[in-house]
Amino acid sequence: MVHALVDCLGEFVRKTLATWLRRRGGWTDVLKCVVSSNPGFHSHWLVTALCSFGRFLKAAFFVLLPER
Repeated sequence: MVHALVDCLGEFVRKTLATWLRRRGGWTDVLKCVVSSNPGFHSHWLVTALCSFGRFLKAAFFVLLPER
């Protein structure tokens, strides 16, 4: 089942996503639209990484928590 999922995702990227990216100028032009140019505290990559790691720890805690 995993192989079928990977194959379908590969076909989607090859047929749809690659064409969409080419029409919009490639990854560099897409990143200009997505990446924030605001130099504020919340746009720093370290804040995002720490928040993501905190959410990971929270999820791991609840998954490993023994049921009562």
